[in-house]
Amino acid sequence: MARVVLYGRLRVAAGVREVEVDVRGRRLIDVLRDVAKRLGIERELFEDGELKPYIIVIVDGREATSLGLLDEPLDDAREIRVVPLF
Repeated sequence: MARVVLYGRLRVAAGVREVEVDVRGRRLIDVLRDVAKRLGIERELFEDGELKPYIIVIVDGREATSLGLLDEPLDDAREIRVVPLF
């Protein structure tokens, strides 16, 4: 299980600060889609099926967005931070 922590307006839109999700064998992008759907924040995170460019995702202290890690499996991730730049 991993903890997904939301910041800024994502936290406000979701109405929660964090959620627990099962990530074993799942890609980061799929986990983000599921969390967005579950919390009703798809429009805040995605546009035309892609993560919005001003959303930064940090997995266990590693910035995953610019490193191209969205399609990587998250077998042992413990924390996913989702941060809107504005």
